[in-house]
Amino acid sequence: MLRLFFIVLGLFIFSYREVLSRTSWEDEFRVEAIGSGVSAATLDIFFNNVKENSKVIDLDRKQPEFRLSFPEYLEIVVPEYRIKEGRRLFFRYLRILERLEKKYGIPPQYLIAFWGMESNFGKNKGDFILGSSLLTLAKDNRRPLFFRSELIEALKMMDREGIDISNVKSSWAGAFGNFQFMPSTYNKYAVDYNKDNRVDIIEDIEDSFASAANYLFSAGWRRGEVWGRGVILPVDFPWLEIDISEKRPLREWKRLGVKNVNKQDLPDSDIISELVLPMGYKGPAFLVYNNFEVILDWNHSVYYGLAIGYFADRIVNRSFLSMNKYPSGEDFTHYEAKELQEGLCSLGFYKGDIEGIIGRESREAIKKFQRSINLPADGYADSIILGRIKEEKAKKDKSFACEK
Repeated sequence: MLRLFFIVLGLFIFSYREVLSRTSWEDEFRVEAIGSGVSAATLDIFFNNVKENSKVIDLDRKQPEFRLSFPEYLEIVVPEYRIKEGRRLFFRYLRILERLEKKYGIPPQYLIAFWGMESNFGKNKGDFILGSSLLTLAKDNRRPLFFRSELIEALKMMDREGIDISNVKSSWAGAFGNFQFMPSTYNKYAVDYNKDNRVDIIEDIEDSFASAANYLFSAGWRRGEVWGRGVILPVDFPWLEIDISEKRPLREWKRLGVKNVNKQDLPDSDIISELVLPMGYKGPAFLVYNNFEVILDWNHSVYYGLAIGYFADRIVNRSFLSMNKYPSGEDFTHYEAKELQEGLCSLGFYKGDIEGIIGRESREAIKKFQRSINLPADGYADSIILGRIKEEKAKKDKSFACEK
């Protein structure tokens, strides 16, 4: 009997602590939100109607086992049927898109490409509830500051625009609408283009297009310029003599023997460009301009940026680089990516997080390593470069301390 009493007491204490923890978090958050301008009435409505969703945490922790090659990625996100649908919608909405181009400088094909990539032209706006996703991630311990801020921004939307975030559909991470804006992006850049006193990026296509155009314009889009171009590198390209991350005028790439995909000479232009190699020096090559950096401001993935440029070009039948002649590439796992980062860290080339995501910081570290052993510094992560990192690591008597 005494044993049963202590078991029940233990369960009671655990439950009490859980309730106390939830109440303490909510009370603390209420103070922060009210201090940021959210009304107490809105907070009451929110906490009475929104619950956490454990599926959000599962998706936040989930990492893809294998990395897709660039052709595989393109095939998934920009299939031919989506290009065909993009062309149809391009002409359907051309009148409003041309008016927006005059105001913001964003060519119509780019807005259609973003729309197709973000929500499949409004067909896939998300299967989660905006308020629930943000609450769950704000209370999680992985990125709480970011999502607390986004939750406050969402509550401001609720206050100002009357948007019921307990019903609005979103991605698991809280992006919503035709162009999958986060709440902070909505509050900064969403536009009431049709002047109906409502800023609607969920159902109103005019407001949606204008808001996306305003975002890109504000991020620094240059009127009259494209995103970049596919190119062909010469066999004798001086890999060991130049830093491909260094931005150069187009005429300098021409001097180095770089040509258009149709094998014609590049123009003698002073437009500043950077060489991007999504599959390393043996794969497709691109020279990208300022507007490509603006696309990356929207989404930091190089694959995503190239896909937007490719998609926009295909919509208007601009010259593009075919992926057919390039192999799909070998599997490179999430575990191998972490192993590569750990190896680069122990050799003193990398100081970032060991999370298995090969971003810009990882690619720059790979380039430094490649230069150190006289390899073409393309920044591409694969099993070959991982093998060389392991070889160099084995030669070292000491390694730099790395946090895993």
